[in-house]
Amino acid sequence: METVCLLYNLQNKKGAKIKMLCHKMKIPFKSVEKEEYSMTIQQLTDEVPCEHPAETDDFDDEMLLFSGFSNQQINDILKGLHSSKSNVALKAVVTDYNRGLTSKQLHDTIKSEHLALHQK
Repeated sequence: METVCLLYNLQNKKGAKIKMLCHKMKIPFKSVEKEEYSMTIQQLTDEVPCEHPAETDDFDDEMLLFSGFSNQQINDILKGLHSSKSNVALKAVVTDYNRGLTSKQLHDTIKSEHLALHQK
């Protein structure tokens, strides 16, 4: 599994800071376009071509997905995000379970988990 940070809906100043942080840490990154949301995480992270992506709903939430990161890299990038005030609420690590999900499916899963954790 290639090391890459996938960025969703981060075509803004925060996204620029995150890209700069990745560059500084020598971590490849990729901005995922809405047209790619129907591709599986495996297709996006392993750069497996998808000839005809299916139509899918999109989402507007910012999201980060870390693929192939070591525990130390995860800790380092989370510290960097915090210190640069570039926090993104929805974050996930690629796992065997979520590799087969589309970006939209993964978004919906981690958003519901995030909301459940932060309910009062």
